[in-house]
Amino acid sequence: MNRYWHLPLALLGLWAALLLVLSAQSPIRWADVRGWYAQQGDQTSYRWTGDRLVVPIWRSSAPIDIQLTLAAPRWPGRAPPHVALLADTQPLAAFDVPELPTSYHAELPPGTAALVLRSTADRSPFDDHRYLGVQVVELRAYPLGFSPRLVAAALLATALLGLAALLGAWCAAHGLGPQAALFVLALALRLAALWRSPIALGPAEAVSLADAWHLLATGRDHLGQVLPIAAIEGLGGWDAPLLTYLELPLVALLGATPLAGRLVAALAGALLAPLCYALALRLQIPRAAAALAGLFAAAAPWLIGLGRVAAPQALAPALWVLALLAALRFVGYAGRASASGLALAAGVAVYADRSLRLALPLLVLVALLLARLRYGRGWFARCWPALALLALLWLPFGYAVLANPAIGLRMNAEPSRLAAWWQAYGALLRAPGGPATGIGGRADALGGYPPVASAAVPLLLLGLGLFALRLALGLRRAPGPLTPRPAVPAGWWLLAGALLIAPLPAGAAPCRDGRAVRAATAAAAETRE
Repeated sequence: MNRYWHLPLALLGLWAALLLVLSAQSPIRWADVRGWYAQQGDQTSYRWTGDRLVVPIWRSSAPIDIQLTLAAPRWPGRAPPHVALLADTQPLAAFDVPELPTSYHAELPPGTAALVLRSTADRSPFDDHRYLGVQVVELRAYPLGFSPRLVAAALLATALLGLAALLGAWCAAHGLGPQAALFVLALALRLAALWRSPIALGPAEAVSLADAWHLLATGRDHLGQVLPIAAIEGLGGWDAPLLTYLELPLVALLGATPLAGRLVAALAGALLAPLCYALALRLQIPRAAAALAGLFAAAAPWLIGLGRVAAPQALAPALWVLALLAALRFVGYAGRASASGLALAAGVAVYADRSLRLALPLLVLVALLLARLRYGRGWFARCWPALALLALLWLPFGYAVLANPAIGLRMNAEPSRLAAWWQAYGALLRAPGGPATGIGGRADALGGYPPVASAAVPLLLLGLGLFALRLALGLRRAPGPLTPRPAVPAGWWLLAGALLIAPLPAGAAPCRDGRAVRAATAAAAETRE
């Protein structure tokens, strides 16, 4: 007998369970409800309506049971409010609402897009100048059956979970279990309630989604440019185009919705955790410390916030670490494969965010210098095809910058840029609201949150101190022939160069990209409060 006979039964059970869970979800689109005031009440919460309440419903081929609890407190001169319930424009019921909370049931026919409640409204006597209809004490909706949309969603979720289980088993069998676990944790933190939080759609998100939709429909961006490669114009500036092109498949599948763009940002943010873990292992750091690095990248609040907004800087941290990992491999081997990996990583990442346009060429230059010092002239014969590939990948951006300097990194007009760069380093340990943080934007791009929480500052200082000590010990000569001191690996020198490079873009250019992220983060915080 086939030993895998139980797998189809497990998948069938998972599909049935997911179908039940999805059918228990409310079909009401709460974020789009219009026509009622803010929630009130201490012991029993309620919302006052105006004269018209519109409750959007996810379209379903099954009927939907609506449960309403309404009340209409009286004040002198007020008659009982008259309420009419409609399914879109089709009348369902009409009645007068009594003073005490009363429950009502209604059944929406299949395909209904919205429940509409019309009510007489009277001027409030409580000095708030509102026109009040009725109080909605409770509003619930339940589908009466399984619609094809729910069945298809359950099938898709089952397929994705099954694929994730297979990938997890493959990763565990090939020694990639920690990376897979870190990715799943980071992705779960970024996907939680992503469809409704942040509630605000930032300008950068709107432009990237509009460009993706236009590229799918016409092959041009929203301004009519044919397949822009180097940069995309929008909101009076030039944005990096990689996010827009990554959004194309999801926009084709989900439409030009905020979720389509934010899924790309969430996936990019989740990739940062396993990449940090792999980077630490490449530096020969113990696995426990490498796992802590991955956990920090997965759970740091500012990184979670950055990974939930579809702005170009959401791609920057993961692509920067990927380029650094490829540079470490190149410095360690300087072969054709490692050189090609660095060329691909740096060649594509330069189109992700404005901050990487300065940082990546400097990182590649440091890697080439270290390879020259370590391997002499022989490395160039093996690596020149990769350098040609890198030049080819950077050619569209370089040509666009020469043709339009506004596309490049906007440098400060301050007389002393060195002072601005030095302030960028100080921002790593500064209180919320400090200036530039380097790769991926500025501190104020996340509503004022610094890149490092105050509780992690001692650990950061300890790590920097140990890093400096390791470099210093590698520079010292051995005290005698019996106690040789190994030299510091070239990868640590590359890391030192990366630490010097990272804050330079934000210190050298006035960053306005963070406004969309800041607005979305503030809106999300307001929603939670």
